[in-house]
Amino acid sequence: MAVGTATLTFYQNENIAPRFTVTDPNVATVAGWTTSLVIKDTAADDDPPLHTAAGSVTGTLTIDVVTQLPITLAPGSYVYSLRRTNVGNDWQLAHGPLIVIDSAHKDVP
Repeated sequence: MAVGTATLTFYQNENIAPRFTVTDPNVATVAGWTTSLVIKDTAADDDPPLHTAAGSVTGTLTIDVVTQLPITLAPGSYVYSLRRTNVGNDWQLAHGPLIVIDSAHKDVP
């Protein structure tokens, strides 16, 4: 399985649902896959993740992180990792930087 690298950029306090596309021609469908998305300060950080989200996958060659992520992290740079977590098929699907941008609208009710 090819691992994708993409920069994700979001505004603070935004609800996001990232979408990833699998480019491996040997994969016919991703229906029934389970996934885990982890956000950390750095990939080598031993501390608990800043945010995690489990997801399930439906469709063909497109992975939507079903759980909407509320980006309440402070503006700055982080890293994320998306893994398939099915028993016997645990592998990295995507990883890269995650940028949270400050928004003038974040404090408006």
